[in-house]
Formats: sequence, structure tokens, C-alpha cells
Amino acid sequence: MCFFWNEFSYYICTYMAKALAWIISILLNPIFLNLLGYCYFVYQFPVYVEAYHEQIYRLGFGILIYTFFLPLSLLTILKLTGRIQSFALDDKNERILPYILFLMCYAYNFYDLYRLEIPGLLNTYAITTLLTLLYCFILNFHEKVSAHTSAIGGLMGFVFVNAVCFKTDNRPIIIILLILCGLIFWARMYLKAHKARELFMGLIGGLVIGLLVGFWETISLWSRQ
Repeated sequence: MCFFWNEFSYYICTYMAKALAWIISILLNPIFLNLLGYCYFVYQFPVYVEAYHEQIYRLGFGILIYTFFLPLSLLTILKLTGRIQSFALDDKNERILPYILFLMCYAYNFYDLYRLEIPGLLNTYAITTLLTLLYCFILNFHEKVSAHTSAIGGLMGFVFVNAVCFKTDNRPIIIILLILCGLIFWARMYLKAHKARELFMGLIGGLVIGLLVGFWETISLWSRQ
């Protein structure tokens, strides 16, 4: 009786752990993480929202379309037409076409920001998301780099630059992002979606891009003052 109970408990725990890993992978998908970055901008810099409220609302609609609804719609179409086997994109060869389509969406989103003459900080995050996606696309021909860790790495770099250069107290946000990063690592490893080096390559690449783009924009901003 004890043996069967132990086996039953093992399968229940395994099932719950796998379900939790899938939930984390979905909720902390790069698409959702990128939206989180724009929400951070609105929260951290309300003065920009007040000063550019008309453009911000117009831009918010564009961000939802080009970085959320359109990529999800394109991914669904690829799945329905049989171009990809699953939304998880487990095969790195299946990631090539989605990456190209997503890059086009993110590039137009950046163009939209530039055209509306929105302050540089928001442009900084837009180009960070675009470059991290490009980084994953290029390395995907050799290694299936994690887009999850790349996205959160870029966001962490963006938040860290704001904390250093604008002296904002981002410690709670950085702690939350570190916890989310740990959850992503556990979930992707548990699901065997990536090897450890693929996760670290994504995180380091995204972090470096976020830091470099952030500091470059900050220096440009200071030089114009």
C-alpha cells in the first residue's frame, strides 16, 4: 500500500511541477516580458506620460498591435498552416520564419516610436527588444538560444541603466526581475526546452544589449542638454 501511495504521490508531484513550468513559460514569454518593459516605462516616468499624453495613448495602441497581437496572430497562422509543429518552437529550424516575422513587427514598432518623436528612453527599450530578437535570430543558426532569458536580460539591463543614470530606486523591480529570471531558468530546464548554455547565452546577450543601448542613449541625451 505504501509503495502505491509513493508512486501516486510521485506522479502527482511530477505532473504539478510540469504544469507549473508550462505556466511560467507561457506567462513569462518574451512577448509578455516586452509588454512588461513598456509598462515599467509608464510607471517609472509618469512625467513623460503627462507631457506626451496624446502620443503615448496612440503609441500604446501601436505597441499592443505590433509587439503583442500581431506576433501572436502570425504564430497562430503558422501553426494552423502547418509551418510550425507547436507554439513552443522546440526545433530551432522552426524558429527562423517566426523570428523574421517578429523582427518585421518590432522594427515597425520602433519606426512608429521614432515617427511620433517619443522621448529617447522609450525608443531605447524598443531598440533593445529589437536587437535582442535579432541576436537570438542570428545565433539560432548555430544554437537554439533562449528567447525567454534574452528578453528578461534586455529588460534587466534597461532597468539597471535607468537606476544608475537617473538615480531611480529600482531595487524592488530588479529583485522581482531576478526572481522571474530564476523561475524562467528552472521552467525551461525542467521542460528540457533548452540546455544550460543556451539559457546563459540568451541572458548574457540580452543583458549586454540592454546595458549598451541604455548607456549609449543616456550619453546621447546628456550630450544634447
